[in-house]
Amino acid sequence: MEIERIVETFSSAMVDKLNANSGKGGWENTSIHELFCRLLNEVDELGEAIRTGGYSGYMPDEAVDVANFAMMIFDNVMNDRDDTPMIFPNDNLDSLKVQNEQN
Repeated sequence: MEIERIVETFSSAMVDKLNANSGKGGWENTSIHELFCRLLNEVDELGEAIRTGGYSGYMPDEAVDVANFAMMIFDNVMNDRDDTPMIFPNDNLDSLKVQNEQN
């Protein structure tokens, strides 16, 4: 297994997706909480792609979305952009997904 090649291919797909969505603005002013909620939604979409057998179609695209939101969280944390504590009602991740879908 060539880890460097795999990571390079995957990171290239991440950059391509970010560039394609550059008109939406950056994530620097987005809270960690919101990014985390969006990450959870992307994980759900990835799970649905896997369940429905979208391996060659939209599943790789959903995996890239998950990675990009994780990267955005990483970037904001590493650059101290959001120090607001995340509050999880009853530590229930499902309630986070519902909150994000309502926004």
